[in-house]
Amino acid sequence: MQAEMQIAQMFGTVDVVGIAAVMVAAFALFATLWQSYVTRRHNRLSVAPYLRFDVYWTHTDIKEAGIYLANKGVGPAIIRSFSVSLDGEPSRYTSSPGPCLSTSEYVIL
Repeated sequence: MQAEMQIAQMFGTVDVVGIAAVMVAAFALFATLWQSYVTRRHNRLSVAPYLRFDVYWTHTDIKEAGIYLANKGVGPAIIRSFSVSLDGEPSRYTSSPGPCLSTSEYVIL
């Protein structure tokens, strides 16, 4: 009690209220900056591509096999190039992906 009286006499009531207001404002600024950092980090991590490969083949008279590539994530997947080889030899599908990979969900190789 005596320490509080000494502080009040040294600074005055208005000064104590002002210092408390500055401390609350500084804490609110820190909390706001921290929350914006956490929100930005969350948004970057939640908008990410998720590529999935599926293999198929048919059991009919027409023998077909293929690979589906699908982006199941929320963000864009950028594929700069791809290659397909059979027994170490490049196949005819080795090329740049072109616009088909960015506009459709599935690509059949």
